[in-house]
Amino acid sequence: MRAHAEGGFSVVEVVAAMAVVTVGALSLLATVPALAGLSRAARESEIATNAARSELDVMRALPFPDPADPTAPNVFTLSQTRTFTAEGLEPPSAGEAHGRVTFLTEAEAGAAFAINLDLDLDQRANETEPAHALFVVFPVRVEVRWRAGQNEVQAVTLTTLIADHAP
Repeated sequence: MRAHAEGGFSVVEVVAAMAVVTVGALSLLATVPALAGLSRAARESEIATNAARSELDVMRALPFPDPADPTAPNVFTLSQTRTFTAEGLEPPSAGEAHGRVTFLTEAEAGAAFAINLDLDLDQRANETEPAHALFVVFPVRVEVRWRAGQNEVQAVTLTTLIADHAP
């Protein structure tokens, strides 16, 4: 006599299905640490970018050099050796500031923006002399560096021009 086949799955089919689901779940779980690392890196980059932008905002609020008295406190004299910290980031090394402001030469700014620049209006573009108070526009690089992970140093760099905002 023959047994009647009942609907459903055999033990072998159930075990095979469980193995496939287990492998898929383990594969997804393996990506979680990588996603957490990407999230941390994105958060740190955002903190660094915001710190650099804030520093640029501080600089833009400072007075521009007065041609009649270029030695009076101004954006150039107050910012040319400026360093700062970025709250929420680990310093690149002990005692080192996260951020640094650098004024670019005409040549460096010309290379950064791919244009010829005469920032002191002396009829000579892309000179290599250091930035000075007679520039009518200041090319500025703000770099923020921090330690990410074990010994990996990351950096965000913003390069822009600061012009006189007075009417």
